[in-house]
Amino acid sequence: MPTPISLDLVADPDALADAAVRYLEAAIPGFEARPGNVETVLLYANAQIGAEIVEQASEIDPLIFSYLGEDLLGIPAHEATEATGELTVTWAPDVMTATLYPAGSLVTVPSPSGDVVAFQTNTDLEAPGGGGVQSVTITALEAGEAGNGAYGAAEPVDIVDGVDALVVGDATAGGTEQETSDEYLARLSDALTILAPRPILPADFSVLARQVPGVGRATTIDLYQPSTAQGGIGTPRGASPATNTPRCATVVITADAGAVPPPALMQAVYDLLDSSREVNFLVYVIAPGYDAIDVQATVRAYPGFDPAGVQAAAVAELAAWLDPGAWGSPPGVTAGEWVFDNTVRLYEAVEHLNRAAGVHYVETVQIRKTGGTFATADIALKTPVGLPTPGTLTVAVTTP
Repeated sequence: MPTPISLDLVADPDALADAAVRYLEAAIPGFEARPGNVETVLLYANAQIGAEIVEQASEIDPLIFSYLGEDLLGIPAHEATEATGELTVTWAPDVMTATLYPAGSLVTVPSPSGDVVAFQTNTDLEAPGGGGVQSVTITALEAGEAGNGAYGAAEPVDIVDGVDALVVGDATAGGTEQETSDEYLARLSDALTILAPRPILPADFSVLARQVPGVGRATTIDLYQPSTAQGGIGTPRGASPATNTPRCATVVITADAGAVPPPALMQAVYDLLDSSREVNFLVYVIAPGYDAIDVQATVRAYPGFDPAGVQAAAVAELAAWLDPGAWGSPPGVTAGEWVFDNTVRLYEAVEHLNRAAGVHYVETVQIRKTGGTFATADIALKTPVGLPTPGTLTVAVTTP
């Protein structure tokens, strides 16, 4: 049996009591733990109780790794199972039609160990007219191997009139014990030897890329091969952009907070993906394109709100919207996840302005790429994958 895992917890009652005394001395000026005082007796009594609880909690059965295996890897520990068999029911010739031998009826069956094993029927049996023989499956009441091998004349626990005999002809089987810690850890260790991190689906490449220190975000374009001019890692010399390329994935990464990834970081991601990919898969790593987005807008403030405060809140909302470290992130998802979105939408600018504290409604809004012309139209970011950055954000505030 594997040695329990011992946690480094304080289980000494005197140490716990001394820590409590020091805390009370610091919290209550002039406090002194005098022997015989009620608070001192209670303090040391609780320390004793706490020490016993800590001692019990400080040792963990290694079978706790079954949670790792089941929740993360899908390899659960084997639970105990019940033995099953087939019960032959012989009805008396004068049994009343429609007499029921109900599901859940209990019988005991002789076991090779000399004991009897309790079983229950799994389905209802209805007596045929004039008697006869029928069969029904039975399951042991308790899981484990003790239910295996039982056969012979069964004794009813729940009596049903009209039943002449109950027999289990073939030995019951299928009962297993719960997997022990030793057995599970050995099987888990064996299984882990074949669970290499191989990216298969597009999302797998993104997940693996985010394991490289320094990667802030990652998204994958399935079946896309970048051009040499896009500066990707692994791109063949002279290659042109190509879509629908079989077994091909292009991973787009950023540095922390959505920043431009340095070449060394892109190379590190490529090296990991290239060494992990399936044979005949193609993988490339590129940086996103960045476009600075300017916004000019006029908003109406609610009565009683300071226009300067409303203006600052509106600009902050726009900056958060155009933040490359958060662009395309669904609410509540894992940090670094990135849903491909190559369009800056005018109505999203309106939506974010309306979220600002003190904004009643948006009067006008226009957007552009920095250096371009303001317009009331959506903006396409650089291809194949682009990210916005906040440019000049100008918000005028009108008051009622």
